[in-house]
Amino acid sequence: TISPANLGEIISKEPLSNMLEPLEPNSGVVRFKGNTETTTGMSVDKARDAVDQNAKAAMRRAMK
Repeated sequence: TISPANLGEIISKEPLSNMLEPLEPNSGVVRFKGNTETTTGMSVDKARDAVDQNAKAAMRRAMK
């Protein structure tokens, strides 16, 4: 079983060590490798609007 006490040890072994960053003590946060803050070309609101528009268009096509 996985417990807070052995989670760091489990993460440090392959294959998880290839995908996850080492666990920081007492953080309770598991991070994927490459999980860094980046700038995106689109704001969250603009992305939501694009998804909404695409969903509405797909619904209209499905009703035809």
